[in-house]
Amino acid sequence: MTLKTLGDLSAELHKSAEHRKQYRLQKPFYDLTLEILNRRKKLGLTQKELAKRIGTHQSAISRIESAEHNSRLGTLVQIAEALETWLEIKLVPNLHLNDEDYELFQVSGHSSSSQKSYTSSTEQESIEFSV
Repeated sequence: MTLKTLGDLSAELHKSAEHRKQYRLQKPFYDLTLEILNRRKKLGLTQKELAKRIGTHQSAISRIESAEHNSRLGTLVQIAEALETWLEIKLVPNLHLNDEDYELFQVSGHSSSSQKSYTSSTEQESIEFSV
């Protein structure tokens, strides 16, 4: 099979349960590092200038922006302040989806007329969405 686009590759990778698990674990890190990078560029700062604002080295900012390691929360707060922003972290109730439902919810992009109801383990509430 020949994959023609990045979307094709993503869809193919998401067929693997292990890939979906790793994606769920890594996505928050990549999302945050992308926000840091975009905000730094919006402010016209170099990695070296951002590093100076928080009292660290340019190489530390590079590692954070490349998501090469887990950053300490305190460091992320310092970066947020240096970028003239607030760091907001929140917990969102986890919907208990079985792997097939997760695959449909995340990957397919196709919607069907069926509605499924999932219940949060912490808040006994039902949430409905199309899959």
